[in-house]
Amino acid sequence: MDEPFSALDPISREQLQQDIQKLQLDIKKTIVFVTHDIDEAMALGDRVCLMRAGEIVQLDIPQNLILHPANPFVQDFIGDRKTPWLTAVDVLCDPHSPHLVSWSAFKQNQIPAVSPLFAEDEEGKLAGEWIGGELVHNPPVLQNDMRLHDALSIMEKYNKDALPVIKHGKIQGVLSYKNIVAYLASKNRQEVGTR
Repeated sequence: MDEPFSALDPISREQLQQDIQKLQLDIKKTIVFVTHDIDEAMALGDRVCLMRAGEIVQLDIPQNLILHPANPFVQDFIGDRKTPWLTAVDVLCDPHSPHLVSWSAFKQNQIPAVSPLFAEDEEGKLAGEWIGGELVHNPPVLQNDMRLHDALSIMEKYNKDALPVIKHGKIQGVLSYKNIVAYLASKNRQEVGTR
């Protein structure tokens, strides 16, 4: 798809972005989507390929482009994202969280003494939450493109210190209050360092 939404108004564009995500889940096919809109690439892509003069500069998951740019060109291109993407929960979530246990470890009864604790099945989907010695299905989750403010509201509503982040039905990691505090502290250090 070569810039399919470039000539659309913002409302239609946002709706079609949501539609293409649903369609991709239904047809389960790889879609190569060309766009010059970095926020669109970050929102839609499982992997984003940033090119310069016909050469691949960085091919990575969206949050790594933001948090771990391969070189100064990528850093300048991505910039300091002052958009909803920067506060999207998948940028802040921890893919190696102590609040997340693999299905194989779970089946072998290697269950950490952490609360809340979520189990990830073999396909990378949420199997459930471990509560009181039982696996409870369909716990609350956060969508990857949710604004941080909305994610915090859900965490407060369910009285959870951490919740899994889902993108296309798969776990991206776990967002916790600890992640949020660490992120804000790092941003504060960066701002102090540039003064």
